[in-house]
Amino acid sequence: MNRVESIYIEKLSRFQSLLQEKTAKCGGATGAFENILNEVERRMALCDETTQSIGMPDTFGAPPYISNTGGIDYSSLKTSASTSEIDAAVSNAAQATGLDPALIKAVIQVESSFRSDAVSGAGAQGLMQLMPGTARSLGVTNSFDPYQNVMGGSTYISQQLERFGDIRLALAAYNTGPGRIGKLDITNPDDPAQYNQISEGVRGYVDKVLAYYKQFAAQ
Repeated sequence: MNRVESIYIEKLSRFQSLLQEKTAKCGGATGAFENILNEVERRMALCDETTQSIGMPDTFGAPPYISNTGGIDYSSLKTSASTSEIDAAVSNAAQATGLDPALIKAVIQVESSFRSDAVSGAGAQGLMQLMPGTARSLGVTNSFDPYQNVMGGSTYISQQLERFGDIRLALAAYNTGPGRIGKLDITNPDDPAQYNQISEGVRGYVDKVLAYYKQFAAQ
């Protein structure tokens, strides 16, 4: 890591910590950090040619990964798993769990944008963003290993499908926890009055996954 990258990451880290502290005390908007990084990314994209000409690595052209939970992962400057590794992991997990590979890929896309080294602010790790406790319960010893992570995440989705019997409820449970969805006692997810008991944010997550599911299935 060169000096420019080191300074960049150090400043972002300090800013993130300050933002989290103020948010906890004053209820500030955590989305502000994401907006700022998006602007940084946009401006840096304008000077990609200049950046590369002075010897900075290509990975510096994009900001750290921002997870769907709003957390920041500076490890995105590392090398993530290759496409072939991820494809093999997805294929292996699909065969073992009976899930459609397109569904597994859709969850990976929404959770980590296919970065095997992603870590959220809440501590979720890897391609399918497994929390450490969940990973342990699924027998995952290394959440940054594509095979273990995808197998664990796929197994968890399969468990939720078996419990709730509906892909929307299963994905909602994957996102916010089966306990929360179970307490809603939704017997008919096609009934808007029941389904809309799920928070807007979680329903938005489900919609994103299903949209990508459709895209990957078409491919």
